Amino acid sequence: MRRRPSDSTRRPIAIACLLAALGGFIGGAGAEEPAAPALPISALADLVSDDVGLCIETDGLAEHLLRFADGPLYQRLTHFPPLARSVGENGPKIALALGEFQKRFGASPLDVWAGILGGRALFAVWPPTGESQNGPALLLVEAKDGELLDHLLDKFVTLQRSAGKLQKTWMLTHGGRPSTVHRFGSDENGDQLYLTSVGKLGIAANSEALIRDTFALISREGATRRPLSEFSGYVAGNGRLSPQIAIRLFVNPRPWDAGLLADFQRKAPESDDAQFQKAVIETWRATEYVTAGLQLDSDATLEAFAAWNASALPGPLRETAESVGGRAVLVDHVPGDALAAVAGRVDFGRLAWRFGLLGPLLKKTAGRDAVPAAPPERLLLGSLAQGIGPNFGAYLVVRPTGDAGALESPLPLDWVAGLETRPLEPGDARPSLARLA
Repeated sequence: MRRRPSDSTRRPIAIACLLAALGGFIGGAGAEEPAAPALPISALADLVSDDVGLCIETDGLAEHLLRFADGPLYQRLTHFPPLARSVGENGPKIALALGEFQKRFGASPLDVWAGILGGRALFAVWPPTGESQNGPALLLVEAKDGELLDHLLDKFVTLQRSAGKLQKTWMLTHGGRPSTVHRFGSDENGDQLYLTSVGKLGIAANSEALIRDTFALISREGATRRPLSEFSGYVAGNGRLSPQIAIRLFVNPRPWDAGLLADFQRKAPESDDAQFQKAVIETWRATEYVTAGLQLDSDATLEAFAAWNASALPGPLRETAESVGGRAVLVDHVPGDALAAVAGRVDFGRLAWRFGLLGPLLKKTAGRDAVPAAPPERLLLGSLAQGIGPNFGAYLVVRPTGDAGALESPLPLDWVAGLETRPLEPGDARPSLARLA
Protein backbone atom coordinates (compact mmCIF):
# COMPACT_ATOMS: atom_id res chain seq x y z
CA MET A 1 0.00 0.00 0.00
CA ARG A 2 1.35 3.44 -0.94
CA ARG A 3 2.30 5.57 2.04
CA ARG A 4 1.07 9.16 1.92
CA PRO A 5 3.23 11.97 3.27
CA SER A 6 2.22 13.09 6.72
CA ASP A 7 0.96 16.59 7.47
CA SER A 8 4.38 17.48 8.85
CA THR A 9 6.09 16.60 5.56
CA ARG A 10 3.50 18.05 3.19
CA ARG A 11 4.20 21.62 4.28
CA PRO A 12 7.98 21.77 3.65
CA ILE A 13 7.59 19.75 0.44
CA ALA A 14 5.01 22.17 -0.98
CA ILE A 15 6.93 25.29 0.05
CA ALA A 16 10.33 24.03 -1.01
CA CYS A 17 8.99 22.88 -4.36
CA LEU A 18 8.25 26.48 -5.28
CA LEU A 19 11.79 27.46 -4.44
CA ALA A 20 13.25 24.68 -6.55
CA ALA A 21 11.63 26.27 -9.57
CA LEU A 22 12.84 29.77 -8.71
CA GLY A 23 16.21 29.14 -7.13
CA GLY A 24 18.18 28.98 -10.39
CA PHE A 25 17.14 32.48 -11.39
CA ILE A 26 18.26 34.29 -8.25
CA GLY A 27 21.30 36.49 -8.87
CA GLY A 28 24.16 37.30 -6.52
CA ALA A 29 27.70 38.61 -6.47
CA GLY A 30 30.80 36.63 -7.30
CA ALA A 31 32.91 35.49 -4.37
CA GLU A 32 35.75 37.79 -5.40
CA GLU A 33 33.74 40.97 -4.77
CA PRO A 34 34.16 42.90 -1.50
CA ALA A 35 31.24 43.06 0.90
CA ALA A 36 29.04 46.06 0.20
CA PRO A 37 27.19 48.19 2.74
CA ALA A 38 23.43 48.01 3.06
CA LEU A 39 21.53 49.82 0.33
CA PRO A 40 19.99 53.17 1.30
CA ILE A 41 16.48 52.21 0.13
CA SER A 42 13.21 51.95 2.01
CA ALA A 43 11.49 49.82 -0.63
CA LEU A 44 12.47 47.94 -3.77
CA ALA A 45 10.11 50.25 -5.66
CA ASP A 46 12.86 52.88 -5.16
CA LEU A 47 14.85 50.94 -7.77
CA VAL A 48 12.17 50.77 -10.49
CA SER A 49 11.28 53.67 -12.76
CA ASP A 50 7.76 55.09 -12.69
CA ASP A 51 7.10 54.13 -16.33
CA VAL A 52 6.80 50.44 -15.38
CA GLY A 53 3.68 48.70 -16.67
CA LEU A 54 3.20 45.99 -14.06
CA CYS A 55 4.84 45.24 -10.74
CA ILE A 56 4.54 42.29 -8.32
CA GLU A 57 6.10 42.58 -4.86
CA THR A 58 6.54 40.28 -1.89
CA ASP A 59 7.72 41.08 1.61
CA GLY A 60 8.72 38.26 3.95
CA LEU A 61 6.90 35.72 1.79
CA ALA A 62 8.54 32.73 3.47
CA GLU A 63 7.35 33.83 6.91
CA HIS A 64 3.84 34.58 5.64
CA LEU A 65 3.58 31.11 4.11
CA LEU A 66 4.77 29.43 7.30
CA ARG A 67 2.12 31.28 9.32
CA PHE A 68 -0.48 30.29 6.76
CA ALA A 69 0.67 26.67 6.95
CA ASP A 70 0.10 26.73 10.73
CA GLY A 71 -3.43 28.11 10.34
CA PRO A 72 -6.80 26.35 10.13
CA LEU A 73 -7.40 27.09 6.43
CA TYR A 74 -4.23 25.25 5.39
CA GLN A 75 -5.29 22.26 7.49
CA ARG A 76 -8.68 22.23 5.80
CA LEU A 77 -7.02 22.45 2.39
CA THR A 78 -4.67 19.54 3.10
CA HIS A 79 -7.66 17.39 4.03
CA PHE A 80 -9.59 18.39 0.92
CA PRO A 81 -9.69 14.97 -0.83
CA PRO A 82 -8.60 16.02 -4.37
CA LEU A 83 -5.66 18.01 -3.02
CA ALA A 84 -4.67 15.37 -0.49
CA ARG A 85 -4.76 12.74 -3.23
CA SER A 86 -2.59 14.87 -5.52
CA VAL A 87 0.02 15.47 -2.80
CA GLY A 88 0.08 11.76 -2.00
CA GLU A 89 0.56 10.78 -5.64
CA ASN A 90 3.18 13.44 -6.46
CA GLY A 91 5.03 13.48 -3.14
CA PRO A 92 7.85 11.14 -4.31
CA LYS A 93 8.42 13.20 -7.48
CA ILE A 94 8.56 16.42 -5.48
CA ALA A 95 11.00 14.91 -2.99
CA LEU A 96 13.19 13.74 -5.89
CA ALA A 97 13.19 17.23 -7.43
CA LEU A 98 14.15 18.80 -4.09
CA GLY A 99 16.97 16.31 -3.69
CA GLU A 100 18.26 17.13 -7.17
CA PHE A 101 18.14 20.84 -6.37
CA GLN A 102 20.21 20.34 -3.22
CA LYS A 103 22.69 18.20 -5.14
CA ARG A 104 23.16 20.82 -7.88
CA PHE A 105 23.27 23.93 -5.71
CA GLY A 106 24.74 22.53 -2.50
CA ALA A 107 22.06 24.12 -0.32
CA SER A 108 18.87 22.91 1.31
CA PRO A 109 15.74 24.14 -0.51
CA LEU A 110 14.24 25.20 2.81
CA ASP A 111 17.36 27.17 3.72
CA VAL A 112 17.26 28.85 0.32
CA TRP A 113 13.57 29.60 0.72
CA ALA A 114 14.09 31.28 4.09
CA GLY A 115 17.42 32.93 3.27
CA ILE A 116 16.46 34.30 -0.15
CA LEU A 117 12.69 34.83 -0.28
CA GLY A 118 12.48 35.57 3.43
CA GLY A 119 13.28 39.17 2.49
CA ARG A 120 11.74 41.39 -0.17
CA ALA A 121 11.32 40.68 -3.87
CA LEU A 122 9.99 42.63 -6.83
CA PHE A 123 9.20 41.58 -10.40
CA ALA A 124 8.56 44.37 -12.93
CA VAL A 125 7.47 44.31 -16.58
CA TRP A 126 7.41 47.08 -19.18
CA PRO A 127 5.34 46.98 -22.40
CA PRO A 128 7.10 45.72 -25.56
CA THR A 129 8.65 48.35 -27.80
CA GLY A 130 9.12 48.31 -31.56
CA GLU A 131 8.80 44.88 -33.16
CA SER A 132 9.76 43.01 -30.01
CA GLN A 133 7.25 40.47 -28.69
CA ASN A 134 8.61 40.56 -25.15
CA GLY A 135 8.90 43.68 -23.06
CA PRO A 136 11.73 44.48 -20.65
CA ALA A 137 11.54 42.50 -17.37
CA LEU A 138 13.38 42.94 -14.08
CA LEU A 139 13.62 40.79 -10.95
CA LEU A 140 14.99 42.18 -7.67
CA VAL A 141 15.54 39.90 -4.66
CA GLU A 142 16.74 41.36 -1.38
CA ALA A 143 18.03 38.30 0.45
CA LYS A 144 18.29 37.86 4.18
CA ASP A 145 21.45 35.77 3.76
CA GLY A 146 23.99 37.53 1.52
CA GLU A 147 26.50 34.67 1.68
CA LEU A 148 23.86 32.21 0.50
CA LEU A 149 23.04 34.57 -2.39
CA ASP A 150 26.71 34.62 -3.43
CA HIS A 151 26.89 30.84 -3.18
CA LEU A 152 23.82 30.34 -5.38
CA LEU A 153 25.17 32.61 -8.10
CA ASP A 154 28.52 30.84 -8.14
CA LYS A 155 26.76 27.51 -8.54
CA PHE A 156 24.42 28.85 -11.20
CA VAL A 157 27.26 30.37 -13.20
CA THR A 158 29.19 27.09 -13.01
CA LEU A 159 26.19 25.09 -14.25
CA GLN A 160 25.49 27.52 -17.11
CA ARG A 161 29.15 27.59 -18.13
CA SER A 162 29.13 23.78 -18.31
CA ALA A 163 26.01 23.94 -20.49
CA GLY A 164 27.66 26.46 -22.83
CA LYS A 165 25.16 29.24 -21.99
CA LEU A 166 27.46 31.70 -20.22
CA GLN A 167 28.23 34.29 -22.89
CA LYS A 168 30.10 37.02 -21.06
CA THR A 169 31.22 38.25 -17.63
CA TRP A 170 32.36 41.82 -16.97
CA MET A 171 32.46 44.56 -14.31
CA LEU A 172 30.18 47.60 -14.07
CA THR A 173 30.90 50.43 -11.66
CA HIS A 174 28.16 52.55 -10.12
CA GLY A 175 28.48 55.05 -7.31
CA GLY A 176 32.11 54.02 -6.81
CA ARG A 177 31.30 50.34 -6.23
CA PRO A 178 31.97 47.53 -8.76
CA SER A 179 29.59 44.70 -9.55
CA THR A 180 30.13 41.60 -11.67
CA VAL A 181 27.56 41.13 -14.44
CA HIS A 182 26.95 37.79 -16.13
CA ARG A 183 25.13 37.37 -19.43
CA PHE A 184 23.52 34.05 -20.34
CA GLY A 185 21.76 33.01 -23.51
CA SER A 186 21.29 30.38 -26.17
CA ASP A 187 21.42 30.32 -29.95
CA GLU A 188 17.92 28.83 -30.20
CA ASN A 189 15.73 31.88 -29.52
CA GLY A 190 18.15 34.72 -28.90
CA ASP A 191 16.76 35.50 -25.41
CA GLN A 192 19.31 36.70 -22.89
CA LEU A 193 19.49 36.83 -19.11
CA TYR A 194 21.67 39.25 -17.13
CA LEU A 195 22.54 38.54 -13.50
CA THR A 196 24.36 40.68 -10.96
CA SER A 197 24.15 41.79 -7.35
CA VAL A 198 24.82 44.68 -5.02
CA GLY A 199 25.35 43.55 -1.45
CA LYS A 200 22.36 41.39 -0.52
CA LEU A 201 20.38 42.53 -3.55
CA GLY A 202 20.19 40.09 -6.46
CA ILE A 203 19.30 41.60 -9.84
CA ALA A 204 18.10 39.70 -12.92
CA ALA A 205 16.97 41.32 -16.18
CA ASN A 206 16.55 40.54 -19.86
CA SER A 207 18.51 43.59 -21.01
CA GLU A 208 21.72 45.33 -20.04
CA ALA A 209 19.90 48.69 -20.14
CA LEU A 210 17.72 47.62 -17.21
CA ILE A 211 20.79 46.61 -15.22
CA ARG A 212 22.32 50.05 -15.82
CA ASP A 213 19.03 51.83 -14.97
CA THR A 214 18.83 49.93 -11.69
CA PHE A 215 22.43 50.84 -10.85
CA ALA A 216 21.62 54.49 -11.58
CA LEU A 217 18.67 54.42 -9.16
CA ILE A 218 20.81 52.70 -6.52
CA SER A 219 23.59 55.28 -6.71
CA ARG A 220 21.28 58.20 -7.63
CA GLU A 221 23.76 59.02 -10.38
CA GLY A 222 22.46 59.54 -13.90
CA ALA A 223 18.89 58.45 -13.19
CA THR A 224 16.59 59.98 -15.83
CA ARG A 225 13.21 58.98 -14.33
CA ARG A 226 11.52 59.13 -10.96
CA PRO A 227 11.36 55.90 -8.95
CA LEU A 228 8.06 54.06 -8.81
CA SER A 229 7.86 54.69 -5.06
CA GLU A 230 7.24 58.41 -5.78
CA PHE A 231 4.49 57.81 -8.37
CA SER A 232 1.16 59.11 -7.01
CA GLY A 233 -0.90 56.17 -8.33
CA TYR A 234 1.45 53.64 -6.73
CA VAL A 235 1.36 55.46 -3.40
CA ALA A 236 -2.44 55.76 -3.47
CA GLY A 237 -2.95 52.12 -4.49
CA ASN A 238 -0.67 50.72 -1.81
CA GLY A 239 -2.37 52.93 0.75
CA ARG A 240 -5.64 51.07 0.14
CA LEU A 241 -4.15 47.63 0.77
CA SER A 242 -3.75 46.05 4.19
CA PRO A 243 -0.27 46.50 5.75
CA GLN A 244 -0.17 42.72 6.27
CA ILE A 245 -0.27 41.94 2.55
CA ALA A 246 2.25 39.25 1.53
CA ILE A 247 1.99 39.61 -2.26
CA ARG A 248 0.91 42.81 -3.99
CA LEU A 249 0.22 43.64 -7.62
CA PHE A 250 0.29 47.11 -9.19
CA VAL A 251 -0.76 47.87 -12.77
CA ASN A 252 0.17 51.24 -14.26
CA PRO A 253 -2.21 51.80 -17.22
CA ARG A 254 -0.43 54.68 -19.00
CA PRO A 255 2.59 52.77 -20.38
CA TRP A 256 0.21 50.35 -22.15
CA ASP A 257 -1.81 53.06 -23.95
CA ALA A 258 0.35 53.24 -27.08
CA GLY A 259 0.28 49.48 -27.65
CA LEU A 260 -3.50 49.26 -27.24
CA LEU A 261 -4.06 52.18 -29.63
CA ALA A 262 -1.70 50.72 -32.25
CA ASP A 263 -3.53 47.39 -32.17
CA PHE A 264 -6.90 49.19 -32.46
CA GLN A 265 -5.76 51.16 -35.50
CA ARG A 266 -4.95 47.95 -37.37
CA LYS A 267 -8.61 46.87 -37.26
CA ALA A 268 -11.41 47.93 -39.61
CA PRO A 269 -13.16 50.85 -37.84
CA GLU A 270 -16.69 49.44 -38.27
CA SER A 271 -15.86 45.87 -37.32
CA ASP A 272 -17.28 44.31 -34.17
CA ASP A 273 -13.75 43.79 -32.84
CA ALA A 274 -12.92 47.46 -33.30
CA GLN A 275 -16.11 48.62 -31.60
CA PHE A 276 -15.49 46.35 -28.64
CA GLN A 277 -11.84 47.36 -28.40
CA LYS A 278 -12.82 51.04 -28.57
CA ALA A 279 -14.86 50.61 -25.38
CA VAL A 280 -11.94 48.75 -23.78
CA ILE A 281 -9.51 51.55 -24.69
CA GLU A 282 -11.86 54.24 -23.38
CA THR A 283 -12.16 52.35 -20.11
CA TRP A 284 -8.42 51.77 -19.93
CA ARG A 285 -7.66 55.46 -20.51
CA ALA A 286 -10.02 56.38 -17.69
CA THR A 287 -8.24 53.97 -15.33
CA GLU A 288 -5.67 55.57 -13.04
CA TYR A 289 -4.35 52.38 -11.43
CA VAL A 290 -5.24 48.80 -10.53
CA THR A 291 -3.87 47.21 -7.39
CA ALA A 292 -4.42 43.89 -5.63
CA GLY A 293 -2.97 42.09 -2.66
CA LEU A 294 -2.97 38.60 -1.13
CA GLN A 295 -2.77 38.33 2.64
CA LEU A 296 -1.52 35.03 4.03
CA ASP A 297 -1.92 34.61 7.75
CA SER A 298 -4.16 32.13 9.53
CA ASP A 299 -6.44 32.61 6.51
CA ALA A 300 -5.96 33.89 2.97
CA THR A 301 -7.58 37.17 1.91
CA LEU A 302 -7.54 38.73 -1.55
CA GLU A 303 -8.08 42.48 -1.97
CA ALA A 304 -8.39 44.38 -5.24
CA PHE A 305 -8.97 48.06 -6.05
CA ALA A 306 -9.18 50.14 -9.19
CA ALA A 307 -9.31 53.92 -9.53
CA TRP A 308 -11.11 55.52 -12.48
CA ASN A 309 -11.76 59.00 -13.70
CA ALA A 310 -15.53 58.47 -13.56
CA SER A 311 -16.33 61.30 -15.98
CA ALA A 312 -14.14 59.67 -18.66
CA LEU A 313 -15.68 56.20 -18.39
CA PRO A 314 -18.11 55.07 -21.09
CA GLY A 315 -21.71 55.44 -19.89
CA PRO A 316 -22.49 51.73 -19.32
CA LEU A 317 -19.29 51.13 -17.38
CA ARG A 318 -19.77 54.29 -15.32
CA GLU A 319 -23.22 53.02 -14.38
CA THR A 320 -21.78 49.60 -13.53
CA ALA A 321 -19.06 51.10 -11.33
CA GLU A 322 -21.63 53.13 -9.42
CA SER A 323 -23.89 50.08 -9.07
CA VAL A 324 -21.23 47.93 -7.41
CA GLY A 325 -19.78 50.60 -5.14
CA GLY A 326 -19.95 50.39 -1.35
CA ARG A 327 -19.14 47.90 1.38
CA ALA A 328 -20.26 44.28 1.03
CA VAL A 329 -22.02 43.64 4.36
CA LEU A 330 -22.68 39.91 3.84
CA VAL A 331 -18.98 39.21 4.39
CA ASP A 332 -19.73 39.66 8.11
CA HIS A 333 -21.94 36.56 8.00
CA VAL A 334 -19.34 34.16 6.54
CA PRO A 335 -18.37 31.51 9.16
CA GLY A 336 -14.79 31.24 10.28
CA ASP A 337 -14.38 27.67 9.01
CA ALA A 338 -15.34 28.51 5.41
CA LEU A 339 -13.01 27.07 2.78
CA ALA A 340 -13.68 29.93 0.36
CA ALA A 341 -16.04 32.89 0.32
CA VAL A 342 -17.09 35.75 -1.94
CA ALA A 343 -19.19 38.81 -1.14
CA GLY A 344 -20.03 41.91 -3.09
CA ARG A 345 -22.58 44.52 -4.09
CA VAL A 346 -24.61 44.78 -7.30
CA ASP A 347 -27.68 46.95 -7.82
CA PHE A 348 -29.45 44.48 -10.12
CA GLY A 349 -32.45 46.68 -10.76
CA ARG A 350 -30.38 49.66 -11.78
CA LEU A 351 -28.23 47.59 -14.14
CA ALA A 352 -31.28 45.91 -15.64
CA TRP A 353 -32.72 49.25 -16.67
CA ARG A 354 -29.40 50.69 -17.80
CA PHE A 355 -28.52 47.82 -20.12
CA GLY A 356 -31.98 47.44 -21.60
CA LEU A 357 -32.89 44.15 -19.94
CA LEU A 358 -36.23 45.56 -18.79
CA GLY A 359 -36.78 48.26 -21.38
CA PRO A 360 -37.94 45.79 -24.09
CA LEU A 361 -40.78 44.75 -21.79
CA LEU A 362 -42.39 48.15 -22.33
CA LYS A 363 -43.32 50.14 -25.41
CA LYS A 364 -44.07 53.83 -25.82
CA THR A 365 -47.19 55.18 -27.51
CA ALA A 366 -47.79 58.79 -28.52
CA GLY A 367 -49.42 60.88 -25.80
CA ARG A 368 -49.66 58.03 -23.35
CA ASP A 369 -47.46 56.38 -20.74
CA ALA A 370 -45.62 53.22 -21.63
CA VAL A 371 -47.80 50.13 -21.71
CA PRO A 372 -46.82 46.48 -21.35
CA ALA A 373 -45.47 44.84 -24.51
CA ALA A 374 -44.90 41.47 -22.86
CA PRO A 375 -46.84 38.94 -20.76
CA PRO A 376 -47.67 40.23 -17.26
CA GLU A 377 -45.48 37.63 -15.58
CA ARG A 378 -42.41 38.93 -17.41
CA LEU A 379 -43.22 42.48 -16.47
CA LEU A 380 -43.67 41.38 -12.87
CA LEU A 381 -40.25 39.73 -12.83
CA GLY A 382 -38.72 42.86 -14.29
CA SER A 383 -40.36 45.00 -11.64
CA LEU A 384 -39.16 42.67 -8.86
CA ALA A 385 -35.58 43.14 -10.03
CA GLN A 386 -35.80 46.58 -8.45
CA GLY A 387 -35.96 44.89 -5.06
CA ILE A 388 -32.99 42.54 -5.50
CA GLY A 389 -29.68 43.43 -3.91
CA PRO A 390 -27.45 45.16 -3.61
CA ASN A 391 -25.59 42.76 -1.31
CA PHE A 392 -24.83 39.16 -2.21
CA GLY A 393 -22.48 36.49 -0.91
CA ALA A 394 -21.64 32.79 -0.97
CA TYR A 395 -19.24 30.46 0.79
CA LEU A 396 -18.02 26.86 0.75
CA VAL A 397 -17.43 24.64 3.78
CA VAL A 398 -15.94 21.15 3.89
CA ARG A 399 -18.60 18.59 4.79
CA PRO A 400 -17.66 16.53 7.87
CA THR A 401 -16.52 12.99 7.11
CA GLY A 402 -19.45 10.61 6.95
CA ASP A 403 -22.03 13.38 6.52
CA ALA A 404 -23.88 12.91 3.25
CA GLY A 405 -25.28 16.44 3.47
CA ALA A 406 -28.74 17.71 2.83
CA LEU A 407 -28.21 17.67 -0.93
CA GLU A 408 -26.62 15.02 -3.10
CA SER A 409 -23.26 16.29 -4.36
CA PRO A 410 -20.21 14.58 -5.95
CA LEU A 411 -17.93 16.87 -3.92
CA PRO A 412 -17.37 16.73 -0.13
CA LEU A 413 -18.52 20.35 0.13
CA ASP A 414 -21.55 22.30 1.24
CA TRP A 415 -22.27 25.69 -0.23
CA VAL A 416 -24.39 28.52 1.09
CA ALA A 417 -25.49 31.58 -0.87
CA GLY A 418 -27.27 34.72 0.28
CA LEU A 419 -28.94 37.58 -1.57
CA GLU A 420 -30.23 40.74 0.04
CA THR A 421 -33.67 42.05 -0.93
CA ARG A 422 -35.34 45.39 -0.25
CA PRO A 423 -39.03 46.37 -0.20
CA LEU A 424 -40.59 48.24 -3.10
CA GLU A 425 -42.24 50.94 -1.03
CA PRO A 426 -44.69 53.45 -2.57
CA GLY A 427 -42.56 56.34 -1.36
CA ASP A 428 -39.40 55.05 -3.00
CA ALA A 429 -37.55 57.92 -4.74
CA ARG A 430 -36.45 55.80 -7.71
CA PRO A 431 -38.11 56.55 -11.07
CA SER A 432 -41.29 54.72 -11.97
CA LEU A 433 -41.39 52.05 -14.66
CA ALA A 434 -43.06 54.41 -17.13
CA ARG A 435 -40.49 57.17 -16.72
CA LEU A 436 -37.59 54.74 -17.00
CA ALA A 437 -39.01 53.21 -20.17
